[in-house]
Amino acid sequence: MEEEKKIMKILVTGPYSSGKSTVVSKLCKDSVSIDALGTTVAFDFGSRYEEVNFLDLKIFGTPGQVRFKFLQEILAKGSAGILLVVDSTTPETLELAKSVLTGVRKELPQRVPVVVLANKQDLVGALSPEEVKERLGVSQDVPVIGTVATEGAGLKEAITKLIKLMFEAE
Repeated sequence: MEEEKKIMKILVTGPYSSGKSTVVSKLCKDSVSIDALGTTVAFDFGSRYEEVNFLDLKIFGTPGQVRFKFLQEILAKGSAGILLVVDSTTPETLELAKSVLTGVRKELPQRVPVVVLANKQDLVGALSPEEVKERLGVSQDVPVIGTVATEGAGLKEAITKLIKLMFEAE
């Protein structure tokens, strides 16, 4: 008889064009995206992160446009952890990232952990994870991990850290 796995929901959110859909698709081989003209208009979803065999992870990615704020907040409900994806090459979107995080966190208990993905580290002009952390103004206990989602770089480290923090928060 197969042991029942604990189900945990992870929210992947952040501003438009930061790489959320790519993160979900790299983490989950079976991901789906509800999109139009190359941008997410409802959500991304994946449920098979194969590196963790003791959990049944449900990974939801939100759309990033401001007009979909209501969807970000709906999708946040029930999340055990948040991956906040930011584009390290567009510092002007970091204020929006703060706003997205504030919006989704109001739907969750304060103890729900966050890991920031400073994405697009391979591109010219990318802010370092330390610079992203400083500009976002997140607390010292929020990890900021440099990633290149298109290559999967840093994603295993980020989700492993988030899962550890989720268990500590229980």
